[in-house]
Amino acid sequence: MRPDKRKTAISLVAVMLKAGFRTVILILLLTYLVFLAMSILPKDSTLPPENGRMQNVRRALIDHQDYRLWLKNLIHGDLGYSHYYFGAPIRKHLFLNLSVTAGLSIFGVCCSSLAGILLGVVSSIFDSPISTKRNRRFLPFLSMTIRYLIYALNVIPSYILGIALLVFSHFLSLPFLAITAICLGSGVIMDIAQLTYRNMLDHFAKSYVLNALAMGLQPTGGLPNPQKVSWYAFRSTIISILPLIGSKVPFVVGNVIVVEVVFEFRGLSDALLTGLIHLDIPLVLAVMVCSVLIVQLIALGNELIEFIINPEKLFVV
Repeated sequence: MRPDKRKTAISLVAVMLKAGFRTVILILLLTYLVFLAMSILPKDSTLPPENGRMQNVRRALIDHQDYRLWLKNLIHGDLGYSHYYFGAPIRKHLFLNLSVTAGLSIFGVCCSSLAGILLGVVSSIFDSPISTKRNRRFLPFLSMTIRYLIYALNVIPSYILGIALLVFSHFLSLPFLAITAICLGSGVIMDIAQLTYRNMLDHFAKSYVLNALAMGLQPTGGLPNPQKVSWYAFRSTIISILPLIGSKVPFVVGNVIVVEVVFEFRGLSDALLTGLIHLDIPLVLAVMVCSVLIVQLIALGNELIEFIINPEKLFVV
């Protein structure tokens, strides 16, 4: 059976439209709640005084009409003007911050997902009933030790891990330490490894594994490859792992914001703290918009991967 290209294209467009609709709803909800929370706070007397340049810039948002005006400008790609930066366009100050946070978030999601999948797959292969005798000696104990060590590290908050890495690691680069703190402190590795481990063991107990062994395929052995039974269990497991990865993206981005503060990276956390301290509402709303876009773009990429490898979505009827 071959996939219907027209129906597959329609399904793909539906996935993208769903992601776009979800992004719009999240932006509206989050920015409006942040606007309400900040509009009732007292004004900061330490804000820079207005000068001739500031006179042509909108003042702080104070009512719903101003929020609608900000929203209208956002539709045209205008993030507004910052009161803290003397009326400078927010887009000018936020571009570099956005690239730092987006890069750390993408690397954090990818590294956490790969580490969790690898740990779960290797552990399940060593513990599977069809594992070779060679793998039942020292390697299962080593795999279990590494798994429980990572589980223990996942309990520690990312900012504490970041500080510890800064103290005890003097010869490693800051981006590497930041990615390590993001991955270990988000809990993603632990959740993905546990789900991968259980799903792989469930597939090894199914009848198609015995049929594959009878047809001459090799047992699990090391890492999965097309000549081994573990490859087919791995493919089925990945489909169930991708939704979990998508649900963990906001946690990773949140850890990125925290880790940026620890390592003093000029990402969105810098702009967010500046906006909150000085009650720069347009700047805070712009940070919220950028954060939602980062989360939803990574989630969309995850959904597209799932769409490609999941035969139930590829072979539509």
